[in-house]
Amino acid sequence: MRLSVRVDDPGYDSKAFGAKVFVDEIEITLCHTADEEQGVAVCYIADAKGQPTADPTWPFRAAEVIRRGAVRIVPGPGAP
Repeated sequence: MRLSVRVDDPGYDSKAFGAKVFVDEIEITLCHTADEEQGVAVCYIADAKGQPTADPTWPFRAAEVIRRGAVRIVPGPGAP
């Protein structure tokens, strides 16, 4: 399964909001795209307060990290 909160992503689904993402059974927060088949989760890098940090190389964009491993997506409330 692939879920994304980004409208331009092929895995976009409004039900993705509130889903939980786990990589190697560790919950990862601030993920905007996750794919169980590819074993990839794309997430924002959080600061000490848990807020996304700015990308130093691209103004007005949040910094991201790609996490790889055994990805498991738990759909959020409202998902079938």
